[in-house]
Amino acid sequence: MLFIKRIIISFCGFLFTASLFAAGTSAAAMNPKISVIGDFVGRSGTENQKEDGFHVREVEFGVQADVDPYARADLFIGGLNDQGGSPELEEAYVTLLSLPWGLQARGGKFRADYGKLNRVHPHEYAQVDAPLVLEKFYGEGGINSTGFELSRVFPFGGLYTEATFAVLQDLGTAAEPRSHTITVIDQGSGNPVEISVPGESSNPSHQLGNFAQTAKLRAYKDLTDTANIDLGLSAAVHQPKATATEEFDRQRFAAMDFTLRWKPLSQGVYRSFIWRTEGHYTDQDLVQVTNPVDGSIDEPAARVHRRGAYSYAEFQPVKRWRFGIRGDYAEDPAVRDDNTPHISRALAPYATFTLTEFNRFRLQYERRENPGHEKENLGFLQWTFVLGPHGGHPF
Repeated sequence: MLFIKRIIISFCGFLFTASLFAAGTSAAAMNPKISVIGDFVGRSGTENQKEDGFHVREVEFGVQADVDPYARADLFIGGLNDQGGSPELEEAYVTLLSLPWGLQARGGKFRADYGKLNRVHPHEYAQVDAPLVLEKFYGEGGINSTGFELSRVFPFGGLYTEATFAVLQDLGTAAEPRSHTITVIDQGSGNPVEISVPGESSNPSHQLGNFAQTAKLRAYKDLTDTANIDLGLSAAVHQPKATATEEFDRQRFAAMDFTLRWKPLSQGVYRSFIWRTEGHYTDQDLVQVTNPVDGSIDEPAARVHRRGAYSYAEFQPVKRWRFGIRGDYAEDPAVRDDNTPHISRALAPYATFTLTEFNRFRLQYERRENPGHEKENLGFLQWTFVLGPHGGHPF
């Protein structure tokens, strides 16, 4: 009888201890992961621009947590820098992980799954700066807006395939009105002076056809135990309907990306190689821009077709060092004359030293050829650090 009592007491003690451990584990799992990312950049150029010198480019705060077993929440606040930048909401969305038919969904403000780098925050780029085509086509923030996204992974012909579709308020910074120049007479000298005028900001009515849509089809395949390829096709459209009193720019974008990776399993943290190429195309109907002073036409309505691409290769010969080079080509989508696409080119070799996954340094040189064959030489020094368990970006 005493033996049986001991067994019962021991079993009850085990259940009590297990329940406490489970409660602690569950509580720990529900605790948010809080991170702070600092991105310091030094830049030297030949054009004496405001970006030259040493700057805190951005400080980003991230909070990520499981809402419950079926959903995850992500919040990122950025915009803080040493040049007067104010905090801004970069992303705030909830992901539903286990919907019927193998679907996942995101809702809130997020970077759309478009191209290869749109979902990647700037401090996680493989180079210090973004490729020229991304800057010119989509702006500093990329396609980042409020909306709803559905995605599904499915096998197709031996490939890992993922399809994504999103409905968004707009295309983020890609949809912001562009500034233009007007000529005015200086009151003091009487000479004509060109000044920059921000584009007027207005929103179309929120009918279903006025929302933006993005879509992406991605295919991934392991070639060997050490190599794989990744292919993607993306599209984005925003074609709001004109009203009786106002017209809006109509934008259509497309992108194609290709990535080849090599990473031997036996030397996973010591050696690797990646080659990534991405091409972009835009077809836009731009509305007429009038002079706010006298009502004359500054820029006529036009349909603009532009192309751009970048390609880079990066080799990791040892654990902490990576060396690479990137080439850029971009036509300016803000120029309305198709006969003068204002082509920009760049070549940028770089070296990255990763002390740990939380501490990284990068040195980069960039040779640019701006429209009109104007040459520009840029040098970059970057230091990025992470406090806390900052979640990984999309593979």
